[in-house]
Amino acid sequence: MINIGQSNSKLFIQYGLTESFGIESAATILSLIIVCSRITRVLGNFCFNKVYFKIKDNIFLLLSIMEVIAFACICIGNLIVFSNVIKFVVMTIGFCIILGIRDQFKIYIQDVILKNSRQVEQQKIFSYMEFFRSVIATVFSFCVSIALTKVNLVYVIYGLLVLAIVTFVFNYHLYDTINNKNIDKKSNVL
Repeated sequence: MINIGQSNSKLFIQYGLTESFGIESAATILSLIIVCSRITRVLGNFCFNKVYFKIKDNIFLLLSIMEVIAFACICIGNLIVFSNVIKFVVMTIGFCIILGIRDQFKIYIQDVILKNSRQVEQQKIFSYMEFFRSVIATVFSFCVSIALTKVNLVYVIYGLLVLAIVTFVFNYHLYDTINNKNIDKKSNVL
């Protein structure tokens, strides 16, 4: 969902910039936004290990919350009508957050797989994970493309916000279940 959100958010911002500033200015501003997002991605990768070792498995919740914040910034930014500068700064913050957490989701999931599976199972799990990720991304992208023929891009972005919230709730329950399972294992060992 992060990759699809990144692509659609960039299109959404580009469309808004073109509408507000014209093609030439929009291209320049979008280039600056992309540079900022790349810097955010590098900083996210740099900071991830430090944060991960401090908060351990709580990183999953933090990443999920940041995903919701990112899509909320993009949606809220779109609603700002009194200042184009503030509108696009808020939307850029959301876009940068998406890029800042994109790699970390994948790293965390791979880390969980490596910790919780036997070595002989790991390659199979990674293969299935990549296969299902690409199938889901393809189906979701297809659905978004179909939706874009019927509805405005803003509704797709709002749909991504709703999906981010649903994903957060799912991730929270998954995290809670894993924690309870780990607590039960520790109790049985004692």
